[in-house]
Amino acid sequence: MPTKIQTIDDLKKYLCIAMQIEHATIPPYLTALYSIHPQTNSDATHVLRVIAVEEMLHLTLAANILNAIGGKPDLTAQGFVPQYPAYLPDGENDFKVDLQAFSKDAIQTFLKIERPGKAPDEASRMVARKRAHPGTLCAVPGEPGMHFYSIGEFYEEIIRGIHHLHEKLGDKMFSGDPSRQVGPEYTTPAGGSCSQ
Repeated sequence: MPTKIQTIDDLKKYLCIAMQIEHATIPPYLTALYSIHPQTNSDATHVLRVIAVEEMLHLTLAANILNAIGGKPDLTAQGFVPQYPAYLPDGENDFKVDLQAFSKDAIQTFLKIERPGKAPDEASRMVARKRAHPGTLCAVPGEPGMHFYSIGEFYEEIIRGIHHLHEKLGDKMFSGDPSRQVGPEYTTPAGGSCSQ
């Protein structure tokens, strides 16, 4: 499959955006979670907690891949943390993410964040921006007038890029320090193993 990710530097840019995407979703989920009064709505509390932890795991996985290819994750970089309300960093601009108490509106935002992301066809994976929106964290690297159809298509581009670069460079693409990896003791429940 074709990919816009042709170099390790391209992949690093995409992985930094992936970290921004995951980080941008954590505060809205936690804000909704902590707005629920203790001992009430245990189902919603459980679901929101699980989702927030999953987003943290996704952030860690993106950082691990960035580490593996010799990048240096930096959650303190200028512009990394969004000003809410904000558009997500993958470029979707049909909704904004905001910090709000648990409500029907918050649930609607979460459904948009988590919506399935397969474009109808290859040509539809990238979408031209109608106009720049204030609060957009970033655009497609190298193509500021474009954005991905969805978060799912954005991640598909990263997968394609990793495969392409591995075919081109082999295991040499993994030049990072293995000691910088966050291991399963931090990424699985109670530090245990996960089944496949």
